Amino acid sequence: MSTTLGKRLRSGRRTRTQRHLGTFLVAVMCLPVAISSVACKGNADRPAMTPDAAVAVAAPVAVAAPADGQVLGLVEAQSLGYVDYAWAGTGDNATMTVEITNKTERDWHATIEMGTKLQPEGGSVQAMAVTHELEVHLEPHDSQSVEVHVACLEISKDPPSESDTNWQLSVDPRLTAFLGCVNNLAQGYPESERPYFIQYSLWEARGATRQEWLDFLVHYSDPPLSQSEAAQEADDSIRRYDDVIAQCPRI
Repeated sequence: MSTTLGKRLRSGRRTRTQRHLGTFLVAVMCLPVAISSVACKGNADRPAMTPDAAVAVAAPVAVAAPADGQVLGLVEAQSLGYVDYAWAGTGDNATMTVEITNKTERDWHATIEMGTKLQPEGGSVQAMAVTHELEVHLEPHDSQSVEVHVACLEISKDPPSESDTNWQLSVDPRLTAFLGCVNNLAQGYPESERPYFIQYSLWEARGATRQEWLDFLVHYSDPPLSQSEAAQEADDSIRRYDDVIAQCPRI
């Protein structure tokens, strides 16, 4: 990342830029199945229902449990019925929050995997990707709320806010491989620069156009850039991050 670009973006987007790039509640809810009993009043000449003729109501199905101390990916754990989780944005595209609830009687660990993709179910916000793996310890019927490092996948859309809570989750192996590579390359940069390095590499790998880079730089740089300055920065960014993504698996 150029020193100029890093300074401009660091200084502006907690005010403007960091709300979009700064420092991963999607309500994916497992709704319990409600079994209701409906009483029907018979005709006067119809004999009353005897206990033997009553319809049996199925007993609740017990939730299966992982072994004590087991480590499972969060997406897999939810599909098995072990957890509920709820995600939300924070107003920038560097972090989201998730609340995880253990539905079992066991003590175990859920892993939020790097390369987990969060796809919004509606609206104009960006799809997001988890950039760093995080393990969460869950005691029986415990709930934990954690902040997760993410990056956005579409340069032209807004980052998710706290009101953006409807998401579909999946683990994308190509994103996992790409982010693992970019995280390794980012180790050569100061820690404060690494989220920018990862974010810009991801945008370029996802096919951000020159015009999209230009629009982003014009709208979010602080101090503001002229069109010619933004054009120069856009061209520099494209060259720089093309070199980065050439070293990593394609997504």
